[in-house]
Amino acid sequence: MSDPHVLIDAKYEERVRIKHLSMEPTLQGAKAQFEFEKHRVEIALPTLPPEDKRAPGDPYAQAEADVWDKNGNIVDVYIYFLSVAALALQFELPAIAAKCRHINASLYTPEETKELDEKSDQLYFLARRAVDYFFDVARWKAGFGLIALDTRPDRATLRGGRLFNLSHGGAFYSPAVDRTVSAPKRHKLTVKEWNNIVATLTSGIYPPIWNEYLANAERRIDINDLRAGIIDLAIAAESVIRQFPGASMRARENKMSTIFANWTKFGFPPASHLPWFAKVDTLFKARNELMHRGDGNRVQISFCRDAASAVENLITALS
Repeated sequence: MSDPHVLIDAKYEERVRIKHLSMEPTLQGAKAQFEFEKHRVEIALPTLPPEDKRAPGDPYAQAEADVWDKNGNIVDVYIYFLSVAALALQFELPAIAAKCRHINASLYTPEETKELDEKSDQLYFLARRAVDYFFDVARWKAGFGLIALDTRPDRATLRGGRLFNLSHGGAFYSPAVDRTVSAPKRHKLTVKEWNNIVATLTSGIYPPIWNEYLANAERRIDINDLRAGIIDLAIAAESVIRQFPGASMRARENKMSTIFANWTKFGFPPASHLPWFAKVDTLFKARNELMHRGDGNRVQISFCRDAASAVENLITALS
C-alpha cells in the first residue's frame, strides 16, 4: 500500500461477568500476570467506585460494597466483573489510524479489516480460555466449585409463577408479594487464597482432574441438573481413587465395588468406619443404576448434596 504504516504497541482487554465470588477489601485492584499459550495474560480484580458515584443496582457495576462492620468499614466486596488482558501485542496500522484516539472503521482497507477481525477473534477466545484456567485454579484453591462466568439477565424479576388465562390474556394467580428468594451462595476470597492462586497461575500448574469434576458436579447440582451431577461426582471419586499412589496394581484393575469391599487390602488408608465412606460406595451404585439401567430412583437433591460432601472427604483423605 502507498499509505504509510507504523508498528504500535497494544493490548487486548475486556471485562467478563462472574458469579459467586467476593473479596476482602484490600484485594481491590489486585492483578495476576502469567504466561498462557505463548501470551502474557493479566487477570485483574475490580475496584469499588468512589462512594458518591456508586449506583445501587447498576447492571454495569464491577464491584459492590456488601458488608460493613459496626464502625462503618467495608469488610466484604462482591465481585461482578473481572478484567482480562493479553499484553505485549504489536499491530501494524495505517499511520492515520494509529494517531486517531477513537475507533474509525473507514481508516482501514477491507484487507486490513479482515486481518484485524481475525486477530481480535483469536484474542477473544484466548482470553476466554485464560479465564477458564483462572476459574479452575480459583475453585481449586478456594475450595468452592460454583465460581464461574455469569449471564445474569438485565431485568430479573421476582414475579415468577404468575399464571395467565389464555382466553383473555389476564393473570388469574400471582405468588405472594413477600415470596422468599434465596440469595446465591458465594465465596469470600482472602489475601492468602489470592496469593496461592497467583503463584499457581505463574507456575502454570493445573488442578488435578478430580477437582475439576467435583467443581462441575457442584455447579450442576446448584442448578438442579442432578443426573449429570451424580455422574460427575462419581468420575471425581473414581479418579482420585485410581490415582492414589499407595494403591496396589490390583486395585487399579478392579471394579469399584470390589475396591470398596477390599479397601485396606488394596493399600488405601482405613476409612470404612467413617460416615462418608458408605456414601461414596452408594454414589457408585447410583451412577451405575443411572448409566446402565436408566434407574433414577436415587436422584434427589439431598442425596446429591450428601454425596458431594462425601467426595470432598474422600479427596481430602487420598490427595
